[in-house]
Amino acid sequence: MVNSNSIENSIKTVRQVESDGFKGLGLPLLFVNLSILAGKSVILIGSNGVGKGTVIKSFQAPEQIKRDFTIQLDAPTLIEIATRLGKDASNKDACIQNETILGYTADYATLSKYQKTILFGIFPNIITDGSFFHVLPEKVDGKRIKIDIRNCKAILLLGITPISISRLMSNDSNFNSIGKDRFIKFSMLNGIRDYTNTKGQNEKPNYECKPISEGRDLSKVKIETDFSVSRRLFKGQFSQERTMDYVKSLLSSFAIFEGLDRVTIATEIQFRKLFWPYLTTYPSLLSAYSIEEEARINVGAFRLLEEIHRHNGIELDELLNSFSIYRTIDEAKTDENTNNSNEEQDKMRQSTYDKYINNYMRILHNKNLAIHTKASPHRFNLSPPLVEFWKWYNGGLQ
Repeated sequence: MVNSNSIENSIKTVRQVESDGFKGLGLPLLFVNLSILAGKSVILIGSNGVGKGTVIKSFQAPEQIKRDFTIQLDAPTLIEIATRLGKDASNKDACIQNETILGYTADYATLSKYQKTILFGIFPNIITDGSFFHVLPEKVDGKRIKIDIRNCKAILLLGITPISISRLMSNDSNFNSIGKDRFIKFSMLNGIRDYTNTKGQNEKPNYECKPISEGRDLSKVKIETDFSVSRRLFKGQFSQERTMDYVKSLLSSFAIFEGLDRVTIATEIQFRKLFWPYLTTYPSLLSAYSIEEEARINVGAFRLLEEIHRHNGIELDELLNSFSIYRTIDEAKTDENTNNSNEEQDKMRQSTYDKYINNYMRILHNKNLAIHTKASPHRFNLSPPLVEFWKWYNGGLQ
């Protein structure tokens, strides 16, 4: 019988990815594969250049997901999707049934408004209801085409920046209802990345993920835990009503991956040990200005945490340079005051940046994500739990 405390397959997969030059992307890629096996959609949140595209484009789909139903959504039109999923509208019985459809896009920002409408018009319906029906007004090869999907599952992998998801949450009320219960929000943090790596953005890591590619029946995994550890891990990711569905599916997927026939509290602890920074960061940085508003991510705090990760701790002067693109109302008023010398304006501007960065830092400190050394030089470091996590990760997960 396989040791329930073992994570040998996870370690093997992560090491293969890391040894191929993709430092710090092994665990995110493993999580995406586990999510696909569990039939759950994932949003990878991170600034440009953190590896979202590499992870999304390197997944291994289970054998039961047919090639025709794996769709890259970076530049689709409804007609292009219809050529993959569509049926002859004159045939009333022609439809897609009992299949799993996997859609993915590495960068939400590259999608046109039309493509975003397709993205959030089709997939959430299939995820929630298992069905979608639409007849195209255009003809394809001289025939009217319908998209008739029944009793199907859909999985969506989406890469997005913190700024883009914040705008979505502010401007699109539909996304808040869609995103709350249909996607796992995974923060693409990386405290061990080698930024001298010259791997091209279109390169993919070579790794073996047989338990994923073969696919298994999640329903056959025995449950011998009340999921108290995992429910805390996923707190804030979904509504209470949906949390157990995600937790059970993901932990069953993880058990299958590790060759286990049951989920115990030991399985939960190992899963949490691997993924807690990625899963807890996003919910902890959500906030709302009033009870009348939906909570949204604090972009400044998230980006500050990314910078601290990127530099393994960073001094205030370096942060001021990193965030110099920010232009606050106070700064604009400062520049309008022509009575101030350039030197005085620079000091006032730095004071404004200092204030805002410290506000973001206070949030990270309160959430136990980072600490601030106030003695000169001012320095921002990761919290001790995150330092220990990345040390453990860099040591081979042992």
